[in-house]
Amino acid sequence: MTTEVTIIGSGIAAVAAATELLGRGARVTIVRGRPGATALTSGAWDIAGDLLRHPGQTLEEIRPASENLNEILRRRPYHPYSLMAENSAVEDLPQFLAAAVERVAQSLAIRLKGGVHSPFVCTTPLGTHRPTSYVGRGPEAGNLLALKDPRLLVVGIRGLAQFSA
Repeated sequence: MTTEVTIIGSGIAAVAAATELLGRGARVTIVRGRPGATALTSGAWDIAGDLLRHPGQTLEEIRPASENLNEILRRRPYHPYSLMAENSAVEDLPQFLAAAVERVAQSLAIRLKGGVHSPFVCTTPLGTHRPTSYVGRGPEAGNLLALKDPRLLVVGIRGLAQFSA
């Protein structure tokens, strides 16, 4: 018997769920009314934001998603990640999510930079910076944490036409 699943939405969460279900033999239909949130924003793939971050922190104090995930598991028992960890056989949530992101990226033929164990700070189409876990092609060269003694003048980013330097 084949399981049939309909997913409402077309953002990266919907695509990740569809990829996982297809890998398990389900028939999947994605219904969308417009492009997903990932297509309408910077293109960064966030895994877990820092619950403890405050505006006065420096870029060097940004924590990786793996640490943020552990903080979410400790502080937010009803968060979807906490429920996933509690109700499944997932023992290492950061590693599980990293593997899931890799499967989705491969199935969509997308090259990603970043990961769950090291923070990534990219520029956005609005010319600001933001911490994330993964970025696609375009802003990948702009990991602000990788720059030594950063003094940065951004004129544009090839492949990211809507970027406003």
